[in-house]
Amino acid sequence: MNQDIFSTHTSLQTHQVQLSPLQIEHENALIEVCKDGRLWELEYTLVPHYSQIKDYIAKALEQKSLGIHVPFVVLNQRNGRIVRTTSFRDLIWEVRRGQIGYIWYAESAQCSHINTRCKLLL
Repeated sequence: MNQDIFSTHTSLQTHQVQLSPLQIEHENALIEVCKDGRLWELEYTLVPHYSQIKDYIAKALEQKSLGIHVPFVVLNQRNGRIVRTTSFRDLIWEVRRGQIGYIWYAESAQCSHINTRCKLLL
């Protein structure tokens, strides 16, 4: 794995889902994702309160600039809505290792084809 792979950080897509680089412009869409199911109240995962989404994005973009995090938003190609966030995280370039994480879905997109498609793209 080479750090240059993510220097351009382009979109990944199929005809069903699109993973696009997270940007500050996604704040309103992610607020709606968070509100769809009151995700911040979930006990089995950590999702920021919708009032903290701007800070969440800023931190993700800062970590991206450090080369340790590659954050995406996920667009459902069927309805054109952002329904999820996911990331390559905890990247350790020297040992060619990283994780997939910081994943949370709008309740309306849970238990759908989207998770499988995203994992295959990643």
